[in-house]
Amino acid sequence: MRLNCSKNLNLNAMKNFNQRVLLNLFLFILFFLQIGVNVSSYVQIQHLLNAKQWVLRTQELISAINDLWGNILEISVYTRGYVITGDANSVQALNHASATASTKVQSLKQLIKDNPKQLERLNHLSTLLKERIHFSNSVIAIYQKKGEEAAEDLLTKHRGTLLHELQTIIVSMINTEKSLLNARDDELQKTSDTALSYIKMTNTLTFVLFFLFLGIFNIQFSRTVKLIQRRKQAEDQLKGIISGTNDSIAAIDKNYNLIAFNPSYAQDFLQLFGKSISLGDNLNDLLQHLPSEQTNQINLWEKALSNKKFSIIEELGDSKLTRNSYEITYSPIHNADNILIGASQIARNVTERLKIEKEMERANAQLTKNIEETKQRNHAVYLLNQLSSTLQMCLTVEEALEPIAIYGQKLLPNTAGSLYLAHPSKNYMDCVTGWGKPAVEEQIIGTEQCWSIRRGQIYHYYNSEQSIPCQHVKAVKPIPCYVCIPLQAQNENIGLLYLEFLNSQHLGEKEFQQLLETQYEQLIISIAESIALSLSNIKLHASIKMRSIRDPLTNLYNRSYLEEFFARELQRAKRQNSKLASVIMDLDHFKKVNDTYGHEAGDVVLIEVANLLTRNIRETDIVCRYGGEEILILLIEVNSAEEVYERIDQLRQEISKLEISFQGKLLEKITASFGIAMMPEHAETQSELIEFADRALYQAKKQGRNKVISYKK
Repeated sequence: MRLNCSKNLNLNAMKNFNQRVLLNLFLFILFFLQIGVNVSSYVQIQHLLNAKQWVLRTQELISAINDLWGNILEISVYTRGYVITGDANSVQALNHASATASTKVQSLKQLIKDNPKQLERLNHLSTLLKERIHFSNSVIAIYQKKGEEAAEDLLTKHRGTLLHELQTIIVSMINTEKSLLNARDDELQKTSDTALSYIKMTNTLTFVLFFLFLGIFNIQFSRTVKLIQRRKQAEDQLKGIISGTNDSIAAIDKNYNLIAFNPSYAQDFLQLFGKSISLGDNLNDLLQHLPSEQTNQINLWEKALSNKKFSIIEELGDSKLTRNSYEITYSPIHNADNILIGASQIARNVTERLKIEKEMERANAQLTKNIEETKQRNHAVYLLNQLSSTLQMCLTVEEALEPIAIYGQKLLPNTAGSLYLAHPSKNYMDCVTGWGKPAVEEQIIGTEQCWSIRRGQIYHYYNSEQSIPCQHVKAVKPIPCYVCIPLQAQNENIGLLYLEFLNSQHLGEKEFQQLLETQYEQLIISIAESIALSLSNIKLHASIKMRSIRDPLTNLYNRSYLEEFFARELQRAKRQNSKLASVIMDLDHFKKVNDTYGHEAGDVVLIEVANLLTRNIRETDIVCRYGGEEILILLIEVNSAEEVYERIDQLRQEISKLEISFQGKLLEKITASFGIAMMPEHAETQSELIEFADRALYQAKKQGRNKVISYKK
């Protein structure tokens, strides 16, 4: 008998095992089939999207080509418009259209880089476009030099030639793209049809797999129900286990009468509410002496009796006795017919756990805050190093302003700032750059208007009741919270860094001071020191460089700078096949001025003449003090000897008109003689150009002075 039972148990176990293996295998097969279907669908959709992308790209190309053609037409229109009206705005519009067209050509190259034929057409178009832009610039240049008639003749002579070639290429490119668009539309339609068929097939297969899975699920569900029924037989055994647990467990009927509870629940109820309980007691009656607890407890039980299962963490108990925190789970109770007959409660005392969790949360919050502050501090140090290294590379103060504004915004994101630099007179400061939108927009600040400049240290303002604002911010209402930091280097006031703190007007002195000390003050001081030191070094470098290339008396370039500049411009003129003029000027009877009025008067004459020359030459030309009263003028990229002569003669006339006073006395009229040598007409080397200009100057002196003479071979 025992042997037969053992065999039956083994057979049943083996049968159940085989069924589970087959069921799991079938589920795996269904799962991988579904994956295959999804992957196939995804591949088809990707093909469809790729086809659509090609269509959109072709449409984008056609649109871009049309836009380019529009820009080309604008170039022609603005060129003719300028010739007709002479309006300078047409030149600006032409330059803008030319730049836009060139940019669009580069963009088109990226779009059609995979189409060699189209790229070849576009390269040809780019060449023609450059010719067209050059032609337009030539028309404008002729208009400016020779007038409307000459420009109109040039336009008439070349009417439509380049434009027709450009139009031919544009039409060819558009036709090619339209052909590609038609082909890609066909491909898109084919891909769409294929994808649609695939989707239909995959949907059908999905439905089949779904119903198969549903059948398997129902089989498993039936087995689960049987398992639950068997487990229900063990409920009586579980009651003993429940009685021995430390969690408080209780159950009530729909009238709030206790139908079950374990010893832990009875003990906690007595400790919290001061009442002993027994089966059949009503919770409403038990909690009548604590109305607030009664209402709260009944509401929670009502929620469970409304067939809802939920968990909460609640603080319970009489305030006169003990209050503890509990993690409570409420569940509805059903009979065998699934009819609601009551509700149950499982409560666990979590008072100590919550205390520990709160401590851990505070510790984690503090740790997170410290880590974040460290990250911000490290990032600020990195940005500050970047700012310092960038400023070290700057050669001028103007070049340093942009990185100061950019890194100022990055280093102090919640501020708006302005940088003021001291005027050479040291009486006031000019606003040279900034970031954000500070409420204070003063462009000039007197040195006496800022407390930080007067005190020589950082100064902050937090509100009108507890601190005194600087004079330069009083025009703004309300006055923002701000900080002024003097920029000082090598015992010299470089300027002022003004910072406004955004969204901090509500802060009091203590809060604002804490904000500064914990987040900003040291960083602000470091930024100010870096800016001050860098600007001081830049000014020092500029001063040293100026002394090395400028004549200290006249502020003209000196002879050493002339040697370097002359050689460089000579080589450039040879490469560009342009003309260059070397002009030597000498003041007539300058020795007489020195002998009559003294050398100080002679210095005044030299300074006035140097200033006149500097004001009346182009920025591309230079004026150098060659020696004594001799001055060399180098004119770059001149058009003709006649132009040079006219310009120099104009300078001669301006010099003769000078009225120079010394010590209250009007000096005698000053005149000057000039000698001109041209490259390449007269010479192609630096020494010969200077020598021939000097010979021409000698002829001017010989012919009576106050003359302009060009060298003649």
